[in-house]
Amino acid sequence: MVDNGSTDDTAELVKPFCRRDSRFQLLQKSNGGLSSARNYGIRHARASYIALLDADDVYKPDKLAKHVAVLDREPEVGVVYSASQAIRDDGSPTIMRLSGKPVMSDPLKRPTVQEFHWSWF
Repeated sequence: MVDNGSTDDTAELVKPFCRRDSRFQLLQKSNGGLSSARNYGIRHARASYIALLDADDVYKPDKLAKHVAVLDREPEVGVVYSASQAIRDDGSPTIMRLSGKPVMSDPLKRPTVQEFHWSWF
């Protein structure tokens, strides 16, 4: 978990997980933005796979197991992603969904959607 200069008690909430399970690691740095935090976490990763989950996102319970199964079964695959749905602050779903399928073949031309909370399938 990367604490990117938070001003709340994020670090104190994460420390018990780190004590109970050595797979959890708390990394703290000054705020440098989303990309900086992700790159910092990736540089310190020790596992075979990396999953990105922002503070305002939620995974479905079986999402990671499904993704790891694909990566283990098909070693030529390097990245797995899935559909998502925007949710409200209270966790209730909205009608906005992203299919998980590219809209355009050129990744540099694909649109990005920001300013929503996402529930990842």
